[in-house]
Amino acid sequence: MKHRRAAASYAKALFAVAKERNQTELVSRELDDVTTTFESDPELRDVFARPWIPKTAKRAVVMRVTQRSNFSKLTSDFLALLAERGRT
Repeated sequence: MKHRRAAASYAKALFAVAKERNQTELVSRELDDVTTTFESDPELRDVFARPWIPKTAKRAVVMRVTQRSNFSKLTSDFLALLAERGRT
């Protein structure tokens, strides 16, 4: 239950900022893209499933994925924040 509340808080905050910047459709597409990427790459999923991998390393992986995918700054920053906070 705790995880759901945290996820809802992050989602609401992202939606509010995306709406303010008129980027809701863009962010939605990018989140769909990152979901597809994670679903299709078991090694990538494993990185985020392993608690002994430092959050800084997970953040670096997120940044590489978002740069390679040419994601917006908002989506990239959001995903990096999730990695830093251990919310992946």
